[in-house]
Amino acid sequence: MQTLHLRHIYFRVKETELWKKEGETASLECTFSTSSTSFLIYWYRQYPGTAPEFILYNGYTSGSAEFARQRFSTEVGNGRAPLSISNVQLGDSAVYYCALRPTVMY
Repeated sequence: MQTLHLRHIYFRVKETELWKKEGETASLECTFSTSSTSFLIYWYRQYPGTAPEFILYNGYTSGSAEFARQRFSTEVGNGRAPLSISNVQLGDSAVYYCALRPTVMY
């Protein structure tokens, strides 16, 4: 007998350019909808010509890359998971992506 688990996942992807001065705080939006009660939101950044780089995840548990622990954060709730970057630096200029990972608990 096979069991198939279906989860509804919806992401609204909005391409946005954000301009900030060094030292300011940036907030990048991520909105989603899922029927899963156990999920993680992941944030990545990508510099031109390179692979995406993991920043952090949050949901039923959390974790982050070493470089992200001081200035990068997200709070997940009500279909939103904005990425906050404090004390913005020139090296933070990149393309940022959020992704949802639903988890099936047995």
